[in-house]
Amino acid sequence: MKKHLLSISLIFILAFSVQAQKYGYFNSGLILEEIGKAENVDQKMADFQKPFVAEGQKMVDAFEVSKNAFYEDVNKGILSQVAIQQRQVALQEEQQKIANFEKDIEQKILVKREEILSPIFTRVQDAINAVAKENNYTMIFDSSIMNAILYTEASDDIQALVRTKLGM
Repeated sequence: MKKHLLSISLIFILAFSVQAQKYGYFNSGLILEEIGKAENVDQKMADFQKPFVAEGQKMVDAFEVSKNAFYEDVNKGILSQVAIQQRQVALQEEQQKIANFEKDIEQKILVKREEILSPIFTRVQDAINAVAKENNYTMIFDSSIMNAILYTEASDDIQALVRTKLGM
């Protein structure tokens, strides 16, 4: 008798604890691209990079002038071996400064991009979370990532719900 009651209790517990799971999907790339255009992300990044590009170009131009002058002096034969070595070292140092500048600027660009995009990512994620909770989704997949979703029902696309939540 105890075994039957235990079995029946276990069946009821399992029956009530198993709920239908609801899955959805959307394309985050489309939303992020649209928000990026609306908030001029590309223009903000271009404006941020412009002075660095100009400064880098000046450095490259100065290096080219120094290098060409060095080659002219070497071809004229007016430099001693010591002078040649010194100028080669100076050119290498100038090249290294340019490389260091490029690395520094790349890092600054990454930081600026994160600064601009982070609030957008947060807004989109908050909208996804809200849609998921309001509509009882268990999981939401991103269809923009390497075609990871092979089949879905169109009714599971939450793109419109997320767009509405974002006020788009």
